Amino acid sequence: MSAPVVTTIAGPASVTVASGILSTAGATPGAHASSHAAGGTDPVSPSSIGALSAGEAIAYAIALG
Repeated sequence: MSAPVVTTIAGPASVTVASGILSTAGATPGAHASSHAAGGTDPVSPSSIGALSAGEAIAYAIALG
């Protein structure tokens, strides 16, 4: 692996970013579905993944006939 590239971004608050440190090649994520469930630490909502709301789905079904 090559050496990390460190960049400082100036602005209202300076941020130092290091890239090239992590590699996910060959990595297998552990089970974590519960963290995305309702009440989890990182829940997924229908709107966050672009899913239709119940009302939109009904309107779409009616429009299709």
